[in-house]
Amino acid sequence: MADDRRRSDSPDHDVDDEKVQKEVDRQKVPPFLIRMFFRRNMFHRMDVFLPPVSITTNEELQMYTWFNGTLKEILAVFASVVPEASSSRCTFRHVFQDPKNNLPSLMFKDIAVYMPRGSKDGRWTDMEGNALDDSIFTLYDFQFRIGDYIDVNITSPDAPPPPPISSGQARSRDWSAVENKLDRRISGRGGR
Repeated sequence: MADDRRRSDSPDHDVDDEKVQKEVDRQKVPPFLIRMFFRRNMFHRMDVFLPPVSITTNEELQMYTWFNGTLKEILAVFASVVPEASSSRCTFRHVFQDPKNNLPSLMFKDIAVYMPRGSKDGRWTDMEGNALDDSIFTLYDFQFRIGDYIDVNITSPDAPPPPPISSGQARSRDWSAVENKLDRRISGRGGR
């Protein structure tokens, strides 16, 4: 799955480090914390991810993993805390800082959908419906960084699929109003 967002501004995604990131020795490298948020039948609004994150703790799961943590592993931990996740369609969204904006500015990218199959393991697809191999699709593959978030929309299996979001629509409409307020505050102080 190709990601149109490049993070070449950071040394942690250099070509030499790619092999290191994908082949983490879990006995020697400590895991890092990721914050997952979940909601039933919808995603969270983007403005709630602004520091300090204003999402209730009953909609948050904190877990430790590595950059080579797979979707299958992440779902297994998630479903152990939120049992309905294993029998419901779960759409995973990556929430991250806009790399082109110096102000606090968030973007998102829908990355994968888990579809349950009765009592057997479910299947994973990308947002276009193409099958994903959940045992090899990792945090590194969708360019997750420490400090990014994962937001999960849990929907019942019989609900209609959400409409696809093109990369040109990645910025949340709610967020533009917040950015305008920030721009006015900065310019009102003689900022830029």
